[in-house]
Amino acid sequence: MEQHGAALSPVVLVMGICGCGKTTIGRGIAEALGGVFIEGDDWHSAANKAKMAAGTPLDDEDRRGWLEAINAEVLRLALPGRAIVVGCSALKKKYRTAVFAGVPASVLTAIVHLDLTHSEATARVESRAGHFMPSGLVTSQLSILEKPLPTEASLVHCVDVGSNEPPRCVALALDALNAIASRAKRTL
Repeated sequence: MEQHGAALSPVVLVMGICGCGKTTIGRGIAEALGGVFIEGDDWHSAANKAKMAAGTPLDDEDRRGWLEAINAEVLRLALPGRAIVVGCSALKKKYRTAVFAGVPASVLTAIVHLDLTHSEATARVESRAGHFMPSGLVTSQLSILEKPLPTEASLVHCVDVGSNEPPRCVALALDALNAIASRAKRTL
């Protein structure tokens, strides 16, 4: 992922259960970094979307192709000077590993975990119009959620989206990204 010896900008994974604001906050982070945003939902197959719309949670096999497609897009878009921000539930460690596969250790990777309660997530999902994900899947997502560990990326930062509006969530994530970049003597 390096081109002509230039270091690549960060790869930021904005993750969490349905309704947590991955798209809104991820786009805000990407815009602030002058980067690109990859919407994880866009990479689901029609079969996956239909399965979720019917209220059936995806299993690991359902997610495999989806995560591989997201990873391929991360690697395709990686260029020096362009941050990549991915909005993807990435509920398990192995899913996050799949998103970052092939990203060199020299690239700053970050996980921004958007955290909120079951009731907040359910209310948010119920208020969305035209989305394939029903509120009944909030429980199944929370049941498999493995909160990210500090060893999974250069930065792992949790943002309480229930207590903060999206602009504040973006600012908190950017503050954490800038702090880790500063310690690594890099600019974002």
